[in-house]
Amino acid sequence: MEFPPMSAGGPYKMIIKSGKDKKLIRDIMIGEVWLCSGQSNMVFQVRRTHNLKEAQADCDYPDLRVFNVWKNWQLKPVHELKKGLWLPSNPKRVGNFSAVAWFFGRELRKKLGVPVGLITSAWSGSQIDTWMSMQILKSNPAFAVTAKKAEKNIRNKMEAIKKPYFQPTVLFNGMINPLLPYPIRGVIWYQGEANRGDGMLYAYKMAAMLKNWRQLWNNSDMPFYFVQIAPFKYTWGKPETLPEIWAAQNAFVKRVPHTGMAVINDLGNLKDIHPKNKAPVGRRLAALALNKTYGMQDIFCDSPTFAGMQVKKNKLIVEFNHASGLKTRDGKAPDWFEICGSDKKYYPATAKISRNKIILTSSKVAKPVGIRAG
Repeated sequence: MEFPPMSAGGPYKMIIKSGKDKKLIRDIMIGEVWLCSGQSNMVFQVRRTHNLKEAQADCDYPDLRVFNVWKNWQLKPVHELKKGLWLPSNPKRVGNFSAVAWFFGRELRKKLGVPVGLITSAWSGSQIDTWMSMQILKSNPAFAVTAKKAEKNIRNKMEAIKKPYFQPTVLFNGMINPLLPYPIRGVIWYQGEANRGDGMLYAYKMAAMLKNWRQLWNNSDMPFYFVQIAPFKYTWGKPETLPEIWAAQNAFVKRVPHTGMAVINDLGNLKDIHPKNKAPVGRRLAALALNKTYGMQDIFCDSPTFAGMQVKKNKLIVEFNHASGLKTRDGKAPDWFEICGSDKKYYPATAKISRNKIILTSSKVAKPVGIRAG
């Protein structure tokens, strides 16, 4: 059953009649609905953050509601959710909501003044491959190996599948496809840690997944705002895999229209892959939506991103977009930068901020040619 566009508001009642039978549905809200997906940092609950008290002090919004899609992996697409409830935001429930999703939604609710619904469909540790449909995997030669893996899974019994959050298509089948064609305004996405080894391929996976989702929701301009994964001192894998996934995320947002990236390097914790200061993450995603989707041009939304670098004698100068007032969180000089010369040996660099640039030098590098975050 489809309805024409209606004015935001509620709660409303709806009576469904079929012959002599009728059913009354109460407490219906009409407003803005966003899908919130990804892996553990999207799952991460308000009660586990440093922002719980802030949330509890301002959370009583009956028209801010969250629908949690239960974990459900399937080898083939299913079309219905077996269970789930729209839960209103209040002090009793707020601690159990996805922190990034809820802080995003609260900001929209306060700025827009209309009901906001958040559908959270996320699974800790999940790869992007598992949120992609078989259709998109089989239609792209770059994903041929992944498509064969998905086809092999279909021939097996479900009992034989280990770690479903690593298996291609199965979360799309069980946790995205059943949502169709429920209307959504857009998507927020926090994922990437589980695909750290993909390098630039990750940008193509994001673009392919989003193109497919936009087709399925019949909205070629559907907004998609995501979080650049947080800095973390990984003890496994090659050290360059983290900056490579950052480069892929940056390439995606440059190439694909109606997208935006919330940078959170200043909010990360090198010892915690799940940084607990989630309120600013939600607010930065909300700023992207409010500016780019809802047209509130007075809300600044773009995070600093790499624009380019140049070498002047012994100085390596890195320039950033959207960074006219660039500064560190604690006001100190930036650290963790390393530079190298033609020998490709990296040394810690002394850094100085100048407007939207960072100037790097090292007494051990006479003519720098490369830079990395140490």
